Amino acid sequence: MKDTLKTPLIVVWGTGLTPPPISSHVGYQDMEQFISTVEDERSSDLLLGAINRNRPFRRFKETLIDLPELRDQWFVFHDRTMRRRAISG
Repeated sequence: MKDTLKTPLIVVWGTGLTPPPISSHVGYQDMEQFISTVEDERSSDLLLGAINRNRPFRRFKETLIDLPELRDQWFVFHDRTMRRRAISG
């Protein structure tokens, strides 16, 4: 009899293993949630404009390249969000 894994394998960061991928819809919501935390109106508007066009993930990334202080904040936000998902399973 073959054992089957009923839930996805979730592991701690830094082990070389990764959690299950998220859908693009969830990724888009993460970007929206991050943008809602941005206090600078100009930066917030730039990021909103980026995700409301074709290829939102690429445009979001390109916009963050021009906003290095927010780029660092995005990586912290994204890491925390993914860790919460991994823990809550």
